[in-house]
Amino acid sequence: DDVTLSTAAPAVDFTCEYFAANPQTTFNNVLVPALNHISQCEYWVLSRNAGTAGKSVTLTWDGNSCGVTLLSDLRVARWDGAIWQNEGNTATTGTTAAGTVTSGTVTNFSPFTLASVSPQNPLPVSLITFDANYMNGVVQLNWTTVSEINNDYFVIERSIYGTVFEQIGTVQGAGNSSSALYYVFYDEHPYTGVSYYRL
Repeated sequence: DDVTLSTAAPAVDFTCEYFAANPQTTFNNVLVPALNHISQCEYWVLSRNAGTAGKSVTLTWDGNSCGVTLLSDLRVARWDGAIWQNEGNTATTGTTAAGTVTSGTVTNFSPFTLASVSPQNPLPVSLITFDANYMNGVVQLNWTTVSEINNDYFVIERSIYGTVFEQIGTVQGAGNSSSALYYVFYDEHPYTGVSYYRL
């Protein structure tokens, strides 16, 4: 549903629409140099229907978003019709699981999405599976991505208790891809008993 926000005279009126879709497909992935990547999961279209006021824009993330790992590197990105602009990060709230990021004052309104100024915040990879299978003393790790943007490599880590992880290898990423890709890694010297793995 659309959400409309209005104030009394002088008339200021905004309409906001949320889309659980890839903004790179709807628009494109051309970024100003300050941005490393943008979300592949969601975007908002904020339209100013009346008035001339500039406003700060606050975007949210949660378990349905592509993922957040470092709040300080998050940015609000705005599509200006040709390129994604960096509208900044004046404040964040919450944790990596759920929270908000607020832009500086924005005077032009159009599509907005989450962005990052570094490879942190694992927004550029859409991961759909990650499995581990033990066979003959070796753990085979398999994962599948459906899109990757500027993805250099994956780091594979393991843990005995699921709290402190150690790196055990890397696997080259595809760089850029918009189709399903399948990866495999073998832990040839796994821990005895239960192990935890992560990318």
